[in-house]
Amino acid sequence: MEHTDQDLSESEFMDDPERQRHRPHLITRLGAAFLDMLVYAAMMIGLFYGCKAIFYGPMGYNAAREFMMLRMDESHLFVHEGQFYYTITERYDETKDALGNYHEAIVYYYSNCEYPLENHKLDEYYAYLDSHPEMVTKVGEGQYVRTDGISDLDLKIWLAIPYDDACNYLYGNAEFIHAGNKRTVVTYFNFLIAQVVAAAIYFIAVPLILPHGATFFKWVFRFGLEDKRTREDSPKGRLLLRYTILVIWNYLLPVFIYFFVNTVGWIGIILVGLDALMIGVTPSNSGLEDFAGRTSAISFRVAKKRTR
Repeated sequence: MEHTDQDLSESEFMDDPERQRHRPHLITRLGAAFLDMLVYAAMMIGLFYGCKAIFYGPMGYNAAREFMMLRMDESHLFVHEGQFYYTITERYDETKDALGNYHEAIVYYYSNCEYPLENHKLDEYYAYLDSHPEMVTKVGEGQYVRTDGISDLDLKIWLAIPYDDACNYLYGNAEFIHAGNKRTVVTYFNFLIAQVVAAAIYFIAVPLILPHGATFFKWVFRFGLEDKRTREDSPKGRLLLRYTILVIWNYLLPVFIYFFVNTVGWIGIILVGLDALMIGVTPSNSGLEDFAGRTSAISFRVAKKRTR
């Protein structure tokens, strides 16, 4: 019997006892989807680090990083440990008092670095200290001691304010901002390339090679996809549409929203959750991608009978 595109409605599809008997269990579908996601994530991470090795130098990431590290080293405002930089507050030296930790670093930065020198930041800092004799007492040119009655903890809390201002002043330098933006753009670009290539391999190429449009773990669990209305193998064009929608909705869009719209990521979680909910509540366990591609999961047993 031949079938047209209008032969099987959703309800008629669900009334087919053969398909109901051999339709993969919901847990099986979700389990395969989760394992596919893990493989995709592993491929994406591997590709991302491969992109780093290939593109970071030519695209200017390494030069921007070295520039930022040089400026942070020259400022003496940070503690450099390995590949990471920490604020003095994060790596507070308990063998020194608050003036030894904060004041010396601030004075060095404002006295020796071109950007704050041009804008007379040292004079502003000294004026700030002179206006608070209740906290520090001036004993010489640029020399201060803790005022009697003030604990070192109180002074630490108070000096943390101009120290944070000095750090923010460094961060606000136009060249520093440009270098930081360069690193961000290059990182996001390489991450996007890794995502797209991993998706093209795993969710486009693999289903076009394996039988019945199956991903690797669909194939492992012995189920694939069929055209919901004609009961035939889905055309490659519909498979391409289905998996493109799946990748965009469940992978690319959540990551884009996380990076550029909402860094908490709850919107992306909602998008993925909605697709999983659709699979769980629709009669044919169809997600958004299944409706777009007009596909439905079917056991290999049924698919093989159909092709005999």
